[in-house]
Amino acid sequence: MKIFAFVTMFLWSSLAIAEDCGEPGSKHWSTVVKLKAAPVTLHWTGVYEGADSVCSAVYKTSSGQSRTLEVWGQPQVNEAQSLLAFLSCADDGCEKEILVADIARGVVLKTKLPLTGPQSYLKAKWNATGRELLIELESFDEGGQPLPVPARRFFCSVTETVQCTTSKALHRSHDAPGELNR
Repeated sequence: MKIFAFVTMFLWSSLAIAEDCGEPGSKHWSTVVKLKAAPVTLHWTGVYEGADSVCSAVYKTSSGQSRTLEVWGQPQVNEAQSLLAFLSCADDGCEKEILVADIARGVVLKTKLPLTGPQSYLKAKWNATGRELLIELESFDEGGQPLPVPARRFFCSVTETVQCTTSKALHRSHDAPGELNR
């Protein structure tokens, strides 16, 4: 009976956490990502005119305590460094603010990108090694087609804070498609 009560209480509290975010009546679900520091349960919500978003990350600390970090956006996972970056994007572009959940330290770090246009579309990925997030600004014409302009990129280093620097126009390497020349 104690096990049933514990499982019921755990499931109910997880459901309550997931329903605390997003628009009323939105669909809610959770997924688990396995990071070096700990497995993390991501609580998702459906978004009407945008991409489905994570609203909280729940994990157990090394001492066994449950910890919840409030976040918002679409996650980019860095398993080796136990980092989750969140871009908040919708049909009309992405927010300037970037969140990085550092699961090993139990903190959410924030930074704002110096974006000037009313609609900025961003793509992000973690560098293969280390704690560097690469963010690329995409430009589209009024018909939704990508513009053939040099990409603007941000290199965000995650330490005690998130520091992003811009780069001049970079190009893709012909020797290794998908890799960037610096």
